[in-house]
Amino acid sequence: MELTLQNKGLTGVLPPQLGDLARLEILNLEGNQLTGPIPPELAELTSLLHLMLSGNRLSGRIPAELGHMADLEVLRLSRNDLSGPLPSELGSLPNLELFAANTNSLSGPIPPEIGNLTNLRALYLNENQLTGPIPPELGNLENLSGIELNSNNLNGAIPPELGGMTHLASFTARFNQLSGPIPPELGNLENLSVLEVDSNQLTGNIPVELTILQNLGSLFLGSNQLTGPIPPGIGNMTSLRRLEMGNNQLSGAVPAEMGRLTNLRYLHLSHNRFTGEIPRELGDIAGLRGVNLSHNELAGEIPPELGHLTNMRWLTLAGNSLGGSIPVTLGNLEMLVMLVLSDNELTGPVPPELGRLTNLTELRLGGNQLSGIVPAQLEELTQLATLQLGPNRFSPGSCLPASFRNIPTLDLGGRDIPFCK
Repeated sequence: MELTLQNKGLTGVLPPQLGDLARLEILNLEGNQLTGPIPPELAELTSLLHLMLSGNRLSGRIPAELGHMADLEVLRLSRNDLSGPLPSELGSLPNLELFAANTNSLSGPIPPEIGNLTNLRALYLNENQLTGPIPPELGNLENLSGIELNSNNLNGAIPPELGGMTHLASFTARFNQLSGPIPPELGNLENLSVLEVDSNQLTGNIPVELTILQNLGSLFLGSNQLTGPIPPGIGNMTSLRRLEMGNNQLSGAVPAEMGRLTNLRYLHLSHNRFTGEIPRELGDIAGLRGVNLSHNELAGEIPPELGHLTNMRWLTLAGNSLGGSIPVTLGNLEMLVMLVLSDNELTGPVPPELGRLTNLTELRLGGNQLSGIVPAQLEELTQLATLQLGPNRFSPGSCLPASFRNIPTLDLGGRDIPFCK
């Protein structure tokens, strides 16, 4: 027996009399405007397999009585106004395969009893106010394929026991207060495709064991306190599409082995302490759409090979010690929307070829030692909303294309450069 009234505009409270429908197997009331508490009488639905109440305005606590629904396979309570703790009694649901309670106001710890749900395949608790550590007992959930714990107040270490979850494909715990090192045991998760633990307080080195994760497509480690180098073995992670390690204290060279990451689309390593040159091998990653290496200690010249990356949308290299001239090959990046080369030690003229970048909305070249004139070809950049040209060392006879009058943010670094007549 099934009762499905999804997206029907229902209002009011859930009637306790629903608990009288003894033969009910599926109750789906998602996407309505139901208010009030979840009636504990629903626990009398002993034949219920699916309880789906997401996307309403339900409030109050999750009834502990739901832990008596022994046949329950799916429990979806997401996107409501539920508060209070997660009942430990939910750990008594032996057949539960999916538990989603994300986007509520739940508080308190994650009960270690959740580790008893050996049939669980997906656990979504993100966007709540949960506190305390991630229970090591979750490592018992060998069938679990996805855990989402983002945007809570969880603290403590990432349990090494999670390395035993052999079916895990996605683990996200962004925007918490997790601390300590990244467990090398996570390198055992051969099916892992998403690992996102950015915006925490993690410390220590990036474990070399992570580089054996051949299926990993998304690796977010940014906005932590990680130190040490990027392991060169990262070049073996050929499924990577998004690599985010910005805002740490990482050091050493940017590995040339990254040039083997042929599926990489976004590379974000800004606000670290990387030294040495930008590897020219990055020019081999034809599908790259975004590169941010800003605010490091990189030196040498900008590799002309970056001009091979014709799918690039944004390139940000600001706040380093890059020297030499701006490669004319950057004029090949005709999909580019943002080009930020400010606050380096670049010399020579601004290449007229940059005038081919007609999709640019932001161009920042200030804080360098560029010379010569401002090329007239830049007047082709009609989409510019932000143009930073100073301070530099442009010739006294320089003038700006008249079309630059229409740029909303025009920064000349305090220098008076007239408009061309």
